[in-house]
Amino acid sequence: MNTFILDYKELEPTSISGTLRFVSYDNYKKLTDFLATSKKLKISYKIPSSVAKKGFAEYFKDVDFLTITKTEKEINGILSETITFNPLSLWYEENDFAYQIETNDDDLRWNFRWNQRFRDYNSKNISYKNNGHIDAPIILNIEGPVSNPEIEIYVGGELFQKVTFSVTLQKNEKFLYESTEGNSYILKENSDGTKEDLFNQEVIDIDNNNLILIPKASVEIKIKASTSIKKASLKILPQYFVV
Repeated sequence: MNTFILDYKELEPTSISGTLRFVSYDNYKKLTDFLATSKKLKISYKIPSSVAKKGFAEYFKDVDFLTITKTEKEINGILSETITFNPLSLWYEENDFAYQIETNDDDLRWNFRWNQRFRDYNSKNISYKNNGHIDAPIILNIEGPVSNPEIEIYVGGELFQKVTFSVTLQKNEKFLYESTEGNSYILKENSDGTKEDLFNQEVIDIDNNNLILIPKASVEIKIKASTSIKKASLKILPQYFVV
């Protein structure tokens, strides 16, 4: 499915339409209620794939609901209606990476020290290749306690981009970051669920490029902090013109 047309080398969005068939008016009403109350909508598109682990590749597209028709049931008892969406993004994948350190009650504990550091809990490295058609945004969540989280992108072993956040989070607080076009944010989620905007000069270098986009290359992503990182999740969203 291709919802963009190439016109003078500029991609212009076109609406997405399809036909929905209902066996009852109740189902039609449930759908329209869902569309009317939803704050964010996206379409899922699954394509059979011989290389994907699940046997298919899944792509998403953010959309706005535009219209849906309302007619009467046909002779066969089916209600057929046309629905139209306005695309808000390219097609994209959601590639998830989780990082967690948990201590279980039955873990073995030893009363001596290693001569060398066995594992660095202050840094998490991820190797990734962006096969998308453009640079890929990210969504990063880090749970407190943590101080001064930092993201570094390396290409060919050379530092490509670095963003440092001068903030300290306590237990049950979260650092939230997203670089998706039109939905970028830097937030602190407090223990009571409220959120604070961290896009200010006390937290970031305003003169720096703080919008992290993974280039179309093989990269190494380093998630760091001045204290240990006990739980974090990174989502990379490679973008595609056509899938």
